[in-house]
Amino acid sequence: MLSQDSSHFSFSDSVLADARQRALLFLNGMISGRERLLSGEYIAVGRVSGTRSDAPPLNGEVSLYSVFDFQTQRLRFDRRETRYVETLLSRKTELGQPPTKATTRKVLLQPIEGRCVVDPERWVDWNDNAPAEVRIYPRTASWAGGIARPFDIRILSLGLLFSMDKQTPFSELMSIYSRQDIINVAMDTDNVCCITWKLGTEGRGRRILWIDQSVGYSPVRLEIHDLGQLDKPPALSTLSTRASCTWLEKERVWVPTSFVIEGEMETSEPRKYELSFDWMKVNQPVDSGKFSPEGLKIENYARVMDVRGEFPVLVDELNGPSPLAPPVTIPDNKQSSFPFLMINLGIVVIITALVIAWRIKYSFNRQK
Repeated sequence: MLSQDSSHFSFSDSVLADARQRALLFLNGMISGRERLLSGEYIAVGRVSGTRSDAPPLNGEVSLYSVFDFQTQRLRFDRRETRYVETLLSRKTELGQPPTKATTRKVLLQPIEGRCVVDPERWVDWNDNAPAEVRIYPRTASWAGGIARPFDIRILSLGLLFSMDKQTPFSELMSIYSRQDIINVAMDTDNVCCITWKLGTEGRGRRILWIDQSVGYSPVRLEIHDLGQLDKPPALSTLSTRASCTWLEKERVWVPTSFVIEGEMETSEPRKYELSFDWMKVNQPVDSGKFSPEGLKIENYARVMDVRGEFPVLVDELNGPSPLAPPVTIPDNKQSSFPFLMINLGIVVIITALVIAWRIKYSFNRQK
């Protein structure tokens, strides 16, 4: 929580004292409301759209499933969506010419699926690129999350699109907020407070956040602008991110029911997500079995490989033995190998006798 004397949020001299008090009230209410969400289980479905200069327009489906427990720092996250996928194709070599390593890149639209479990010690990952293997990585791996790309549900309408992809936790995002200057506070309605931050080392950016106290001080709208040149008026700014969220009270906690975000990925590709949420549990005990490799519910055979050490270790096999490597069978008649043993023994005896005979003959000839 932030007090009136707090240095967590700084204001320029032009902001009046009453505006400062109001902003702190709404920000503290928003932080308190997000931190009351301790655990939950939800499904989210919707669509994703985007563009790339080297590929057809993206317009596909998205489905998410998540179970989380913030108190024990455990998260299960499944994602299936249509995404741009790059493939490398070898170039054909001319007749009579040696092969080269040159390749050509092709971008395709493809549905992909990933599932993961994240806890304080490990990240368990499965994806349909390697469906027969579940891998256990260190929790500190910089790419933890893989294809599933989990995010903290509490940061909706608070951060950039790639902040979600980078799994920025709510506490870290609030720490970023606290280091930035608030330059304007205004009430849009009796319940909605609009707060503007100055962003960037040169102050060229603006974050504008709308917080609604009628829905538990929840963030309902976010805009991030790039002013470009400082001498240009704000009317000429570029809107780089836009997000909105609706909320529903369950178990005395406000949770998102719909979420829309338009922005750029870390690769500067424009992307838009539209999601609707269905909550099965809010602040109720969650099944701890869902935070395990078995809990990923892999339908077919998969090896569980622990790659946290120097060498990968096979720690489990899900859904029975591998169909690609059937177990070795031992014949019922254990005496059936006896004739083969006798034949091999006879061959060894004959070779030994020949060697001895040759050595005797060789010795005899030398004596002559």
